[in-house]
Amino acid sequence: MNQGNVPGAYAKMMPRLAGVFSVSQFLLDNLAARDVRHENAHVIPSGVDVRRFQPAAKAPLSCLAVGRMVEKKAPLVTLRAFLLAAKANAGAHLDFIGDGPLLAPARALVAAAGAEDQVTFHGAQPHDVVRAKLATTEFFLQHSITAEDGNTEGLPTAIQEAMASGCLTVSTRHAGIPEAVDEGETGWLVDEHDEAGFASAIAAAFQAPDRSGMAMAARAVAEARFDNQQLLQKLERIIRETLAG
Repeated sequence: MNQGNVPGAYAKMMPRLAGVFSVSQFLLDNLAARDVRHENAHVIPSGVDVRRFQPAAKAPLSCLAVGRMVEKKAPLVTLRAFLLAAKANAGAHLDFIGDGPLLAPARALVAAAGAEDQVTFHGAQPHDVVRAKLATTEFFLQHSITAEDGNTEGLPTAIQEAMASGCLTVSTRHAGIPEAVDEGETGWLVDEHDEAGFASAIAAAFQAPDRSGMAMAARAVAEARFDNQQLLQKLERIIRETLAG
C-alpha cells in the first residue's frame, strides 16, 4: 500500500462502493487516520490453503526468507541480523528465496562476511518450491519496513503460509503483521529498522525452550484465522448480504 496516494483517490472512490474488503485492520485504520472510511468495511486476510501448507520434520536452526528483494522487505537487515545471531549458534542456516534489485548487494554482503556456507540464495522460485521449503524450515524471517515512498505491507501472505507450515516467525511490528504473529506465543516481533533487536530476536528464537509447542500454536492460529476456504465462504456471505441489503 502506497500511503502517499491514499487520501484523494480513496476518498473519491468510497462513496461509490457498496462495501470494502481489507486484508488487515491496519490498512483500514490507516485510511481512517486520513478521514477515509466506509460503513460496510470488513477485514478478510488473503489466507492460505492450510491443507497444502503443512509442517514436516524440521531441520534444526533452519531459517527461510521469501519475497522480492526490495526496500520494504529490508533483506540486507535480515542478512546482517541473521549472521550476527548465527555466530553463537553453529549450524544455523538461512535460505533466501526471491529476486530483485537488492539481490546483488545481498550476495556481496554474504561474500564479504565469508558466510557462503551459512546463506543460500535461490533466486525466484515456483510456489511449490516455497511450500516444500517452508514445511522443513524451523524459522521464518521477514524484516518488513515502510519504504521511503510510503509503501507498506498489508498482511504478508508469506507469513500466513509460514505459520500454516509450523514455522516460528521473527518479524517486525509493521502493518498487519502483529495481527498474525502473537509475540512470545508464535513468534517474535521488533520495531522497524531495529537491526540489533532483530538479531537478538533471532538468537532468542534459536534458544527458545518449547519450539515444537510454539510451532503447533502457529499452525493452530493459521487454521483458525487464515484458512482460505473459510475466508472465501465469509467473503461470499458478506457480498450476498450486501447485495441483498
